[in-house]
Amino acid sequence: MKRKLKTTTLAALFASTALSAMAADPFSTVATVDSSGWKYDPADTGMTVEQFVNAEGLHIMTNMQNMAGGVNKLFHFTELASADTVWVVSPNNDVIYSVGTVDLSEGFTVHVPEDGDRYITLQIITQEHTASSHVGAGVYEFAKGHFNGTHAIVGIRVGTDATAEDVKHIVENVQPRMRIVANSAEPVPAYDEEQLLKTRAHVIQGYNELPNLNGAAVAKVENITDWEKFTYALSGGWGMNFDEISMYAPTLPVSADQNKCYTITFDTPEVNDFWSVTVYNSQNYLMADDYNIVNTGNATLNEDGKSVTIHATNNIADGEKYDNFLLVSEDNWTALLRAYGVKDVKAFANFDAPDWTECN
Repeated sequence: MKRKLKTTTLAALFASTALSAMAADPFSTVATVDSSGWKYDPADTGMTVEQFVNAEGLHIMTNMQNMAGGVNKLFHFTELASADTVWVVSPNNDVIYSVGTVDLSEGFTVHVPEDGDRYITLQIITQEHTASSHVGAGVYEFAKGHFNGTHAIVGIRVGTDATAEDVKHIVENVQPRMRIVANSAEPVPAYDEEQLLKTRAHVIQGYNELPNLNGAAVAKVENITDWEKFTYALSGGWGMNFDEISMYAPTLPVSADQNKCYTITFDTPEVNDFWSVTVYNSQNYLMADDYNIVNTGNATLNEDGKSVTIHATNNIADGEKYDNFLLVSEDNWTALLRAYGVKDVKAFANFDAPDWTECN
């Protein structure tokens, strides 16, 4: 989507970029997390909370290091996410991504280009799944010791209306002007991928039961007040942003059957930017390349001009009979409502997404 760029950064709300202390090891600044009473405890599959969160970060950092051809380099996605996109859970199909892994040890700088009134954000995400988020173009400097851990993800999201012409413009005119400059280039540490995926499959059940992801993004690990929600949230929504930038509400049928038609109606959130509903499989990856998202740009609202009705089915011919259609091709699918630039954060925090019900 396109919008007027904010000239101020949200960084001041979440973190200062002037720190120069030595970085601490991940989670060394907080007490050991006790997960013994959790419904979906990472320990059930052999990991502590800290090990699981760190491994999720190292997993995506390793993937992006490999895709980009090393650290401190951006990998530019040149099209919207598809069913083959597995580098991150719950991929966002409202934006074109540019993502890389940066070595934190000696500080770094990120150059984010301007493109008129286009929506563009920068997010730094650490091994602790803490974040530093910024809206708009600029040169962002981060000193040595600013973040805990050895590496972080640099993610730049560029809003698009999803037309071929707009995506082409981003790829040819915006992405080439993005840049990471860092003073060290050590590779990402090793981790146990098999153990991670085993634990994620268990923990992500908690994600699917969350009413929302509000407050799950934090600037510092010391700010986490609900470790259970934090851990469930990142298992299915790694890379979440701060509520002031985007908010999320998972919604799903009970024991969704791909052979059934489902429908949902809700009042669209009041936003400065845009909203969307995307469907995923039980592991939070896209199921199809087409008909996977309904958003501000393509939705047909109901006669009241505010609410929207969406249908989900595995039959394209049936689905195309409806104004707003999502294609589901696996059982136990899920849906995620995103709202960008929510006008009233407190109001959306109380948003209770209705359940999907079977079509009449």
